[in-house]
Amino acid sequence: MALWLTSSQLGIRREIQITNFHTDQKFTEYTIEIFLDDIKWHVKKRYSEFAEFHEELIKQIPSIDAKSLPPKKILNNNSPDFIHRRRSALDNYLKYLFKFFTANSMQLPECFVKFLDFHLYEVHGIVRKLAEELFLNGEKLLSTTGKKAFSISPLQMHAITRRIKLAEPPCDSNDPVKDLSHVFDFLCYVKYVQIVGNPDSFGTSTIKTQFLSFDVSFFKSVEELEKLFCKTETLDLSYNLLETTIDHLQHLHFLQNLNLSNNHLHDVSDFNARVGNIRSLDLSCNELITTDGLSRLYSLITLNLSSNKLDSIKNIESLGSLPCLENLSLKNNPLTRIVDYRIRIFAVFHNRAKDVWLDGQMPDQRELDRAAVISAMTRAKQNEAAQATMLVKKVLSPTKPIPLSSSLLRQKSNTNMKSMHIASSCPSNLLIIEKQPDVVLDTTSSDTTLSTDETNIS
Repeated sequence: MALWLTSSQLGIRREIQITNFHTDQKFTEYTIEIFLDDIKWHVKKRYSEFAEFHEELIKQIPSIDAKSLPPKKILNNNSPDFIHRRRSALDNYLKYLFKFFTANSMQLPECFVKFLDFHLYEVHGIVRKLAEELFLNGEKLLSTTGKKAFSISPLQMHAITRRIKLAEPPCDSNDPVKDLSHVFDFLCYVKYVQIVGNPDSFGTSTIKTQFLSFDVSFFKSVEELEKLFCKTETLDLSYNLLETTIDHLQHLHFLQNLNLSNNHLHDVSDFNARVGNIRSLDLSCNELITTDGLSRLYSLITLNLSSNKLDSIKNIESLGSLPCLENLSLKNNPLTRIVDYRIRIFAVFHNRAKDVWLDGQMPDQRELDRAAVISAMTRAKQNEAAQATMLVKKVLSPTKPIPLSSSLLRQKSNTNMKSMHIASSCPSNLLIIEKQPDVVLDTTSSDTTLSTDETNIS
C-alpha cells in the first residue's frame, strides 16, 4: 500500500519518471509513473495540465521555483525533437518537486495529490477524500430508511487501518473538512455495510485489493456486514463480547488465521463445520470448559486456549487427534495446577509429543519418557476396556437357531410326547418349561432340581 511520510525513511522507495508519450494532431500526452515503496501506478497528462497545476502550486507554496516548469511554446510544438526535449524537462520538473517535498518534510499539497492521483492510491489521500465525502453526505446516508448498505472498498478500509496507526494528528491538512474524525464518527453509527473488493489490480496501480488486511472494529453499531470478492486470510474478531460462534465463517474459503480472543465464548462444538481449513486459532480469554469441537480441525498448527476454564486433562484429550498441531498454549487454566500437568498433556499426543510446543516450550527428554509411559498405560486400559465391551456384546447378543434334520425333528417330536405324558402324572408343584420340554423344575425346594426325561422314565 502506497504511503507518503513527511520524514524520509531508509529503504522507502520514492521515484517519479515520465516513461512514454503519445502524440496526435492536436496535443501530446505524457505517461507519468509513480513509485512509492512497492506500489506503482501511472497517470497521463498534457502540458496544459502541467501549466495549470504549476500555477496553483506556486500560489500554495511560494518557495517553489516558479521557473522550474519548462516554458510554453506556441509554434512547432509537435516536432519529435521538441517533444523529446520537453519530456526530459518535465521529468526533471517532477523529480525536483519530489526532492523538494522530501527535503522539507512536507505533507503533499492538495493540488499535487489530485494531479498525480495520490487520492486514489496513497493512504493519506484516500482517507482525506473519504472524510470529505462523509462530511458532506454522512448524515444523509445514516438517515436513509431500510437496509441500504453503505459500500466501502478493502482499499479504503486498509487505508483507514494504516492511517490510525500513524503518529499524526487527525487533521493533517489545513482543511477541517478532511479531518479523520469524520470517518470514525460515521463508521461508529452505520448499521449496514458492504465491503466490495475486486479480483483485479486497482486502477492503473499494482495494488491487489483482495490481499489487503484491514480492521473492522471501527464498526460499533453494525448489524449486517457483507464482503464481496474478498479473499480473507486473516480475521480478527477479538474484544467483541461474542457469546456464540459467528455465522457464515464457512464462506471464507481462504481463511487461515482467526482471532476470537477476549470474548465470552463457552461452546465451540461446531467449529469444524465453520472453519475446517484454519491454521491458526486464538481462543484465549474466553469461557471454554471443553475442546471437543476442535478435534476435527486437521489443518490447525497453532492453538491458543490460555485464560479459559479448562479444569481437567480429559477436557482437552480431543486435541490429541490433531495431526498438524505444533503450538499449544494452556496458560492460566485451572488444569495447569494439576501435578505433572505438562507430562499429562504430552501423553495425550502419544507419538507426536516431541513435535508439540506447550506454553512456548518444547518438551525435554524426561517429560517425553514419562509421557510415553502414561500413554502406554492409557492405551493398554483402552484396549482392555474395548475387549471387555466386545465380550459383553457377544454374550448378550441372541444366538442364531441351528437347523435340525428331519430325523432329529422326529426324535424331538417323540420326546415331547413322552414329556407330556409324564407331566400329566406329576404333582402340581412341578412347573413344566415349554421352551425346554426335557427339563423339569421343582418350585417347592430352595434348590433348583433339574431332571431329564430319561431319569423320570426310569
